[in-house]
Amino acid sequence: MTSKDYKNYGGRGIKSCMEWEDYISFKKWALSAGYKEGLTIERKNTNGDYCPDNCAFVTMAENNRNKRNTYWWVIDDVSYVSAVSAAIALGKHCDTITRWCKGRKCGEKYYPPKSNCHIKKKYEYK
Repeated sequence: MTSKDYKNYGGRGIKSCMEWEDYISFKKWALSAGYKEGLTIERKNTNGDYCPDNCAFVTMAENNRNKRNTYWWVIDDVSYVSAVSAAIALGKHCDTITRWCKGRKCGEKYYPPKSNCHIKKKYEYK
């Protein structure tokens, strides 16, 4: 309870499964789940526990797109994991996607988001 990150994990009720308290069991699972140098563990559901059904090994870039403050970029009812992925899929510039979904202020003029575009939180806070 003295860790600076306690509020983000234990303070939210997130725990590790009993099976992983034994290093050999965790190592066996990790190797079978695709662990290799350069990957990091991530919880698929950021509100869930550290356990085999909720964890995988991914790159740090993938892990950074799976946080409590991550948003979906929704355009024409299609959800994209980032403004960049939406821009690539739609052949637009990333700034265009941001303007469509969030709106934009230019000087004194405000351009509201398009009616078919918005962002939404990927996860509700626990």
